[in-house]
Amino acid sequence: MVCEDKNDVIFNQYDLDINRVYRVKGAYVIDTGTEKKILREYRFGEGKARLVNYIMQHLKNQGYSDVDMICENRSKNLISENQYRNRFVLRDYFEGEECDLISQGDILNAVDNLAKIHTMLHSVDFSFLESMQEEEPVSEEADILSAASTKDEKREVKIIVPTRNIKDTLYNHARELRRVFRYMCAKKKKNDFEVEYIKNYSMFARQPLYAMQQLDNSDYDKLMKQVIINGSVTHGEYTHHNIIMNKEGSNNRCAVTGFEKASVGIQIYDLYSLLRKVMEKNNWDYDIGSKMINTYINTRSKEHNDVTSAEITVLYALIIFPEKLWKITDYYYNRRKTWLSQKMLDKILKLESLEKKREEFIKYFEGEFI
Repeated sequence: MVCEDKNDVIFNQYDLDINRVYRVKGAYVIDTGTEKKILREYRFGEGKARLVNYIMQHLKNQGYSDVDMICENRSKNLISENQYRNRFVLRDYFEGEECDLISQGDILNAVDNLAKIHTMLHSVDFSFLESMQEEEPVSEEADILSAASTKDEKREVKIIVPTRNIKDTLYNHARELRRVFRYMCAKKKKNDFEVEYIKNYSMFARQPLYAMQQLDNSDYDKLMKQVIINGSVTHGEYTHHNIIMNKEGSNNRCAVTGFEKASVGIQIYDLYSLLRKVMEKNNWDYDIGSKMINTYINTRSKEHNDVTSAEITVLYALIIFPEKLWKITDYYYNRRKTWLSQKMLDKILKLESLEKKREEFIKYFEGEFI
């Protein structure tokens, strides 16, 4: 067995016949000769890990096996600790490249794959979790911070099924945008980033309110209620980093990783997450955007899981909302340094330069899908 001695305490907690170990992007790939696993640090608790595995097992039960299941250790826990109390998980590993946000083939394959996964996750039964709840309620933050035992004893864990409410999220983000803008305006001494931000804020100012109006005037609340009843699951972070393209063979399948942000929610949020990344990378080219949306709609239809008008309205509202501006704003405000890097200024300048293209895509979306 070839590995670094400092990791022996982790490796020894698993029944593995290790041939070699090598590093990839802050993790370790373990090659047994017959299969490969990947060992990563884990910032969540045992409850989160078990929820994630349950969702992935649901997919596997329906024939979708390309997900990074977490392996149990010898103590039947999903999380293992080293001598420094750092937490690790061992997962299934997939060879391949991340989805290329420039390659139309990769993009549309990933969208088709997403629509199929959404159909499989349209109704997930979480009732079995009730028997595993603790008597005292535990917050999600407490679950994230809790350490999982790697000893022989078993302990009761809290498994929380989170719910994503898009309307609440947009409302909170809109409020944060206004607050930070007022904070910048009130500053006597402004840096270059703040001057540029204030100068161009007006081009984005009305978008959050308009986005929320779309949801208020739609069947959003009815849709959200049905989603909760069904147990419809979203991946939560369906972007290129979590989509591994396997171009070997004829099926060109995707492996999907990183289900840690999965929640019960309106599934078209996942399409938006990938769409925004692709559009920003491709200068808001409405041709690729249109193909992505139509691919998703058509695949869902083939799977007898038609996209509703309410879902299209949710997608419309998400596209209208200036999320990239909010991300830049959030990064700035949570650091509040007198000096900000040139990279931050470059980001706001690039955002402003692409805004006309983004607005053109929004108008195209209105005419094509609303």
